[in-house]
Amino acid sequence: CQRGTATAGIIGEHIAETRESKPNIIVIMNESYADFSVLGNELRTNIPVTPFADGLWENTIRGKALTSIFGGTTANAEFEFLTGFSMSGLPDGSCPYQQYVNAPLFSLARFLDSYGYQTVATHPYFASGWNRPAVYPHLGFERMTFDTDYPRQDLIREFVSDREMYAYVLDVMKTKAEEPMFLFGITMQNHGDYIYAGENYTQTVFLEEYEMQHPMAEQYLTLLNESDKAMETFFAELETLEEDTVVLFFGDHFPQVEGDFFLEVHGGTFDTLSEQMLQYTVPFFLWANFDIPEQMVECTSLNYLSSYMYEAAGIPLPPYNQFLSDLEE
Repeated sequence: CQRGTATAGIIGEHIAETRESKPNIIVIMNESYADFSVLGNELRTNIPVTPFADGLWENTIRGKALTSIFGGTTANAEFEFLTGFSMSGLPDGSCPYQQYVNAPLFSLARFLDSYGYQTVATHPYFASGWNRPAVYPHLGFERMTFDTDYPRQDLIREFVSDREMYAYVLDVMKTKAEEPMFLFGITMQNHGDYIYAGENYTQTVFLEEYEMQHPMAEQYLTLLNESDKAMETFFAELETLEEDTVVLFFGDHFPQVEGDFFLEVHGGTFDTLSEQMLQYTVPFFLWANFDIPEQMVECTSLNYLSSYMYEAAGIPLPPYNQFLSDLEE
């Protein structure tokens, strides 16, 4: 796994020389956001699924990251990103949010708080999920909001849409105090199961030329297409913000759809370790509303993403992230 064409630290060093103020930082962990094309064969659909995200290159660092989960347990991906720790160091079946995070712990939220940032976590679903109200203060978040803080006026299926969440995030950013803000948001729109039949959903993506029917995959891909449209609107609004802003976007895991669909898209079974790793590979991209050097990262993992974020924002890496950057190589 290589970080790409840029040497670790060069991006941050270049930006730090020219930055006069700390940029706002928005991180979006998008529920079940994945790219089936990484499995091998071309994804065949009636329309492009994520044309905006696929075409985002200017002022963007993008690539592929390994996650430790498949089909669920979102909180473990969240834990890896926020702390820089890997689930590989914990027993199989662990959920740190429910078992181990019971005292103040180093995290990027805690570091950014010490660096003068307001720190906010938001998730438009039940506060009871994954013990977050108890965990977030231990990770250094000053404020947290959940579904009851959202108007719930723009639903897709029964969940708050990405559009509504992004509108909420923009409102928070536009009404914040003078200090820069770090906002960590987890979407809910694309959560399984993918068997919904009811209001607030219209299928737009259909699979073409597959041997079998995959209605769950089609529903998931329709949701992914809605995410892409919401993202395009969100980024258009971010470009109008007067304050410099960095956005890191990544998926937490692949969705639980028909197993046969994975086999068809891959073109066979997942026998080798390298093939199995494909099912744990999610896309990420880091974008800024100011100039940053473009970069493609062929392979990293979620516990290393914060270093890319710091570097793009021109923030010196804390000692632990310096260690992580060396370890990543």
